[in-house]
Amino acid sequence: MLIHAIAIESIGLHYWLHSWNAIVAYIILIANIYGILYFLAEINATRLTPFVLTDSHLLLQSGFSKSMYLSLEDVKEINYYDGPEKFSRQEMNDIFDARVPDLIQEKPMFEIVLKKPADYELKYGMKRKASRIVLDVDEPERFYQEVSNKLAQK
Repeated sequence: MLIHAIAIESIGLHYWLHSWNAIVAYIILIANIYGILYFLAEINATRLTPFVLTDSHLLLQSGFSKSMYLSLEDVKEINYYDGPEKFSRQEMNDIFDARVPDLIQEKPMFEIVLKKPADYELKYGMKRKASRIVLDVDEPERFYQEVSNKLAQK
């Protein structure tokens, strides 16, 4: 639905700008087409890149925008999330949010607490540190059991 709204808005904006200045209208149209293609690529990247759990690492990737390669030795515990639905700005500076971006963000399913802050990557190669991870998964019970079993083996 959001893609349709952006496309319709782009067409309307193009016609309105074209009556004012054709060159500006075409520049904005090209930028909007690029934005729509990037948005579609982000959706497909999110859909096609699952979280990967190995014997020693957990790879969390949410589209192009952010990823974290985490050693299971750095994980203190995994819990079902039982906190507030929204995070404050100060909390967001210390959290890696591995949920799919949405207009109305729901409460996360899990919270992974780390022994020490770990690095994660954002767009354009920027790096930050997080001591907690919040995420949603498609199969919560299976994910929780698998991660718990891997942590128990360590």
